Amino acid sequence: AGLAVLGLLEAIALLLCLPGYSTMEYAAGALFGGLFGVAACTLAKGMAAVVAFVLIRLLRDSWLGREIERRTAAAGSTGGGRSWAERIKTGIERDSFKFCLLMRCSPLPAFVSNYALPLAGVPFWTYLPASMIGMLPPIALNVYAGATAASVGMAIAGKGNDSAGDIFLGVFAAGLSILSSTMLARQLYSDDARQEAAAAAAAPDA
Repeated sequence: AGLAVLGLLEAIALLLCLPGYSTMEYAAGALFGGLFGVAACTLAKGMAAVVAFVLIRLLRDSWLGREIERRTAAAGSTGGGRSWAERIKTGIERDSFKFCLLMRCSPLPAFVSNYALPLAGVPFWTYLPASMIGMLPPIALNVYAGATAASVGMAIAGKGNDSAGDIFLGVFAAGLSILSSTMLARQLYSDDARQEAAAAAAAPDA
């Protein structure tokens, strides 16, 4: 019951674009262990992603849809010449599955991906599998961090809980998240460079 409550709270926090939702993942790992924590948080995030997709499709032209778009753009803004929405659309046009996967694996807030990808026009059957696969490394990183902290605390208290496996899986998940963040940043800047080169080529000579 406790694990289900944590999952429900995380899903609600994601739908409302509230910061701090990852606290639920740390708590799930600390209280219920890595495996059960990852399973519950993946289910919660998957449900939130599906509901967000449906909301965007139904409410995109409403006041609520515009407010969601504004908050998503503000949360995901990286600065630079082009808007966040334009960068996402360019990445989606090149390879929608790969771009969705990289966004999900990166440390960007999950609610940004939940709303930004449907707003960019990603088809549901690309959005869902890319989301479910891509969200696993960040979830595992947070859940196993919580599990490791709990294991270390128990070891210090003399209860002899071995945390080596949790540490290894947490480090592996962190490596995947860092790698995907680097690839996403490179793709965004590469797309910007292409857009600038195309604009310069199309501009009339002075």
